Amino acid sequence: MLQTLSNFKDGEVVLLQDICRKVAIHLMVNQLLGVSSQSEVNEMSQFFSDFVDGCLSVPINLPGFTYHKAMKARKEIISKINKTIEKRLQNKAASDTAGAGNGVLGRLLEEESLPNESMADFIINLLFCRK
Repeated sequence: MLQTLSNFKDGEVVLLQDICRKVAIHLMVNQLLGVSSQSEVNEMSQFFSDFVDGCLSVPINLPGFTYHKAMKARKEIISKINKTIEKRLQNKAASDTAGAGNGVLGRLLEEESLPNESMADFIINLLFCRK
């Protein structure tokens, strides 16, 4: 929140709806994935924003259509979540500790209750339902 506020310039017109949406998505990505790197959060936020916009559009899966962009964004989100899972599992194995990281994803990894593919879908569903 502080970073978002610090980016405003004096006298700049701010579209509150856009700012609130961006902050909410950033918070969800951080809490669900336990990602703290600003560049990773920004990237995931953009993918998620594209995904949501496309899910609310006419489902035409051809290049140039919003829905097509959303399906590409969904693939990227799943890919990023799977990479995060792999990284966390490698770190967990290397350090021989019980902790698998922060956020909901870290908790799911600790519980070992879902296959990795299901975790990615679960996280996307949580992101989408909270939108």
